Amino acid sequence: MDSIVATIDGLKGTYRKLNQEDGHPYFELILAEQMIAQKYKQAVFEQMATYEQVQYEEDEEGRFQPVGSKQRKEYSAYLLWYVMTGIATHRVKSAYARYSMQKVIGEKFVA
Repeated sequence: MDSIVATIDGLKGTYRKLNQEDGHPYFELILAEQMIAQKYKQAVFEQMATYEQVQYEEDEEGRFQPVGSKQRKEYSAYLLWYVMTGIATHRVKSAYARYSMQKVIGEKFVA
């Protein structure tokens, strides 16, 4: 029972921390992350379009790659965590890609 209480207290602490922090620095970390497949990053960018404007550059193969972002509205890190968790849970079909995305979420948001 004590471990359940400790887990719940840890989650409450993470929620409070993320809800008080600005989400843009976290968005920049996700933008630069190599472990997340580009199509899932794009899904995050689409969900966050109200809050962030992603800038792209064309690479040597003619594909557009995200290179930066500009914050349109303020938002908490918790909102970005919520969006990413939803995408990792419901839109990522590959078990490996889901694991990679969840690992990044754990490292960037909970650490």
